[in-house]
Amino acid sequence: MENVFFLGICLKSNKNEKDNCKMKPVKKKIGKIGKVLLIDPKGFGSGLNLGLGYLAASLTKNGYKVKVADCNNDFDRLSSGPKINFFITGVSEWHQKIDKALAWEPDLIGISINSFSLDNSIEIIRYCQSLAEEEVVYIAGGPHVTMFRKEFLKKNKDLFDFAVVGEGEETILDLIRNISNPRKVKGIVFYDYKKKTFVETATRPLIANLDSLPFPNFGVFDSVDPKKGLYNYQMISSRGCPYKCVFCNHLWSSKWRARSPENITREIKEIKKKYSIESLTFWDDNFTLDIARAKKICDLFISERLNLKYYLAGMRADRVDEDLVKKLKESGCQGISIGIEDGDPKTFPFVQKGETAEQIEKTVRLIQKYKIPLLTYMVTGLINHSYNSFLTSLEFIKKLDVKAHWSIAFPFP
Repeated sequence: MENVFFLGICLKSNKNEKDNCKMKPVKKKIGKIGKVLLIDPKGFGSGLNLGLGYLAASLTKNGYKVKVADCNNDFDRLSSGPKINFFITGVSEWHQKIDKALAWEPDLIGISINSFSLDNSIEIIRYCQSLAEEEVVYIAGGPHVTMFRKEFLKKNKDLFDFAVVGEGEETILDLIRNISNPRKVKGIVFYDYKKKTFVETATRPLIANLDSLPFPNFGVFDSVDPKKGLYNYQMISSRGCPYKCVFCNHLWSSKWRARSPENITREIKEIKKKYSIESLTFWDDNFTLDIARAKKICDLFISERLNLKYYLAGMRADRVDEDLVKKLKESGCQGISIGIEDGDPKTFPFVQKGETAEQIEKTVRLIQKYKIPLLTYMVTGLINHSYNSFLTSLEFIKKLDVKAHWSIAFPFP
């Protein structure tokens, strides 16, 4: 049975014409959605898109066929593990990946967008629309879309039918099931051409039980070959952050939610068999917020003989004790990243981290005692920062004898 919904169609004289589109509200006939193409555009950081992995898992679990066109990675780029590369080498010819994916004739195309991949995302979707059938539904999601949802859709309503806000695992299923009546769907933005108005539906509640989610499905990524395996597997054991650091946009949630240690261990066992991984990275903002849970994870790494090197991409200096650091070392932790942000005592209070410089230094010394490699995050351009405060921060880093990754504060509305 066909669904009918008023959307904008870009009318062109021929399918390969990309410019001078004239939008006209028409009834877009949408057949049964069975095949979903998800796209990860080219960006600065290599590594699999966890969000799309979770979306793919939720869709396949519910009977939909899914493919992921990974325009950001190929096997060679993944083989050396996640990294940031501001010169964007590799995977330059994304057209081949998209051509192959469109030959599959998807019913719905979704793309994950962050601010650095926005231009590439727009280019990819315009290319898709020049080749795919008009009945295809286009959805945008990801950090940039969530942050600038209405502004984004106002600029790009000729390209996207819907914008998904926040966590997408439940929203995309709800939207597919109610595609002809999207006002029923929580957590989306769309333009109603019939009523000539932008619609932002009610906020979707956060997923309370993360253990209820299926594990990410990377098997449908065109960049992943289970026969070749993966060097580094990326996972997340919690979502959200309860702190109010001034430089953070608090994009997802101030409510911290965590998976159980048993659920995490089960995923690791499965992916070890499937991908023959050598290491994994936890991309949590606050892996050790619940210190007892973190210790239990370490204990399971040891008792279950997981024998894996692993890295923590996010840990607060005030959520650590010596017993935890010892367990991290014993269970295979090969690297920890903590946020210092500012080393100037005069400007540090304005960061509003909720911890002290003394706590940071104490934790750094503790990690160094157990000889776990340490990386720190620093931000310049924060409130009341000056050239002198930057120099003071440099001296603080030298005093701690640590490596630092520097970022420039970027204002959000």
